[in-house]
Amino acid sequence: MREEVKAAVNFLAKIMQSSGRVSKDCVDQFKNSLESRLWRYYVGHWYPDKSHRESGYRCIRINFIMDILLDLAAQDSGIGNLLRYFPNEITVCVYHF
Repeated sequence: MREEVKAAVNFLAKIMQSSGRVSKDCVDQFKNSLESRLWRYYVGHWYPDKSHRESGYRCIRINFIMDILLDLAAQDSGIGNLLRYFPNEITVCVYHF
């Protein structure tokens, strides 16, 4: 699970960084916080032998409203108004294949 969570976090961090409006230090803090939060959130909801089981639980979704785990990681990192760094709609599903 660790590798899949890290891949999702790195993907989201690249989107944030591409905006050019947030420092690398803040992005690094965001990555650390989000990885830790996702890891704790997914424990008990990870089934390597059945990757689609509870897959909706492991989707990170932005639909004009920020996913709460992203928002909390941003608060931990001192990043405000996180929506300005991401597209209006995006879904990232964390699977094991």
